[in-house]
Amino acid sequence: MNGLAHLLDKTVFPVQPLIVPVALIVWIVAAIPRVRSRLKFFPQKYHLGLAAAGMVFLGIIGAEFALVAFVEHEAWREMVPQLYGEIESVTVDGIQIGDSGPLVAALRNMQGTIGHHSHPTISHVVVLTTSRGSLPLNLKRDSEDPDEYWVFYPFFQITRFNAVGHAFTDALEGM
Repeated sequence: MNGLAHLLDKTVFPVQPLIVPVALIVWIVAAIPRVRSRLKFFPQKYHLGLAAAGMVFLGIIGAEFALVAFVEHEAWREMVPQLYGEIESVTVDGIQIGDSGPLVAALRNMQGTIGHHSHPTISHVVVLTTSRGSLPLNLKRDSEDPDEYWVFYPFFQITRFNAVGHAFTDALEGM
């Protein structure tokens, strides 16, 4: 387990909703003198404060993306020992499934996807019991592709709401 990732997750997750508004406020406060001077029709030199505020804004947003990517990566690293261990049983929504091979293969071949215009819908709690411990995952079906599942890892706050990957399978059809 990566202690730094868990520490960052516990520290940053509660303030995540405030990060973008704070960045916008910094930029707006820096822009006020420039806007005010333009309204008075006085020539104005290039404001370094506005540029600096823009850099701070972009830095905050970039750091947010980097933090989420770091935690998602660490979640994946934390999942790997159980996911690639010997699978003893698989339950979906508390019901043990007989042929877990297709679902396990889909989870092992999980991948990231770029830019979705869809969203997760129907949710399933999948628990893999392995020789290295149990691995609970939340799988949510994609709103547009019924064979695509967004995979969420519940041991990080960030990955409860940000998918660690996408698995493609029809193994959960009819569940």
